[in-house]
Amino acid sequence: MIKCGMNMKVKFVLFAAVAVLMGSCTPTPVKPSSYVRYFDYLPISKEYGVNFTESDAVNFDYEALGSICAVDVPGYVQVDGKDDGKKLFAAGLYKAGSKEYEYVSKDGYSVLALLAKEAKEKGGDYILNLKITESATDPGTYIATGMLVKRK
Repeated sequence: MIKCGMNMKVKFVLFAAVAVLMGSCTPTPVKPSSYVRYFDYLPISKEYGVNFTESDAVNFDYEALGSICAVDVPGYVQVDGKDDGKKLFAAGLYKAGSKEYEYVSKDGYSVLALLAKEAKEKGGDYILNLKITESATDPGTYIATGMLVKRK
């Protein structure tokens, strides 16, 4: 008699393995969540002498200086006393050879401070039509845009 096929033990193990794999591929439903973010412009405004408004209509005369944009990306920076200013953005990296790195997160205030610093350097004192967003594709990355003006 010629035997073809697999014995029962092998079939059972294969079936169990396929069942486990199929069960682990089941998508997990996303749970509902909500959050509110609030950015207080006053501390940055006082520190840099630059005012902000989300409106594009103001009741004062101004000279338009240009569009302004700041992007603030989180990442890793060297912390072992030999900071060469090089940022690394590889997830999970904390040590490379003898160098150690620390993750630096970002928020809406850090991008607003970048925007205000650049505005001051360009001679502006007000940013109109301010928009602050967090990247949908790169969480923790903030983008701030607006129109830089100098009040007359």
